[in-house]
Amino acid sequence: MHPINDGSMKVSNLNQDSEDESFDSEEEEHTFNYIDGNDIFKEKTKKPKKAITAEEKEANLKEEMIALLRKENLIKVRGKNIPPPMTSFEELLKEYNMSDRLLQNLASASYRSPTPIQMQAMPLLLQGRNVMASAPTGSGKTIAFLAPLINDLRKPSKVGFRAVVLAPTRELAAQIYRECVQLAQHTALKIHFQTKQPNNNSAAGHSNKKYDILISTPNRVRFLLEQEPPALQLAG
Repeated sequence: MHPINDGSMKVSNLNQDSEDESFDSEEEEHTFNYIDGNDIFKEKTKKPKKAITAEEKEANLKEEMIALLRKENLIKVRGKNIPPPMTSFEELLKEYNMSDRLLQNLASASYRSPTPIQMQAMPLLLQGRNVMASAPTGSGKTIAFLAPLINDLRKPSKVGFRAVVLAPTRELAAQIYRECVQLAQHTALKIHFQTKQPNNNSAAGHSNKKYDILISTPNRVRFLLEQEPPALQLAG
């Protein structure tokens, strides 16, 4: 026959176990070592921070300034090894060997200081990088890609079109043409604005050799290329 206080004994044992556990946790919380008769508490030692060199400090400061410049001008970038934005067109002469004539044309066209899209896109394009950029209307996108293009061509060469600029509409293509002509003044580069079908293929082939830059719309260029023989030669 089982004792009637068996359940109470179990409760008593559980309470005792609980007290023992709390005591153990108390001991773990106040652990110490016994050394030379003295009780001393353990102290965790922190690893010393790695010293930053003067060069690293300068590089970190430069990155912070670049990030601040982009933030102030609402410039967002994605990619690797992105050069810092320029703050003046004169920097392009020193850093990217832009021609003096092109800088003079920028100044005569009343472009005193670069816009945000020009600040970041032009250094990349002058490095020969592929760029996909987006900016509001009137923000200077046309100059951002035309100036590096003209700078890369430098001077005329009668080998056919060496650059093609496509715009979605005829109106926009005409606007790009006007800005390109103004920006290419005194460089002897010849710009062709293709708006309609040439009279005959032989004349079109001849004009290919006269011009350096072609400005048109995708539909017009496709139409000319699909002629037999092609009314437009792009193999310069």
